[in-house]
Amino acid sequence: LPNPVMEPVIVRNGIEAIKAIEASMSRVEFMGYLKGQIFKYLWRYGYKDSPKKDLGKAKWYLDYLHEKIEGMSEKEISNMLKNLD
Repeated sequence: LPNPVMEPVIVRNGIEAIKAIEASMSRVEFMGYLKGQIFKYLWRYGYKDSPKKDLGKAKWYLDYLHEKIEGMSEKEISNMLKNLD
């Protein structure tokens, strides 16, 4: 998901950092990672130098999470989320 808030995109050896992180985790672990990133940027919103940027980053991770569950049924999502505890 291109987003100027998330610039610069971190790439090493042709692999974007978010893709390397995703590849290093199970699907459930990666969903938890995305949830943590969303929480982090919402938590610091208003306490750092750039509240708009923090909200933009939280939105970027939320959009990415939403993209990851596209095509899944509500039951599949619920079953997967039970594993996030």
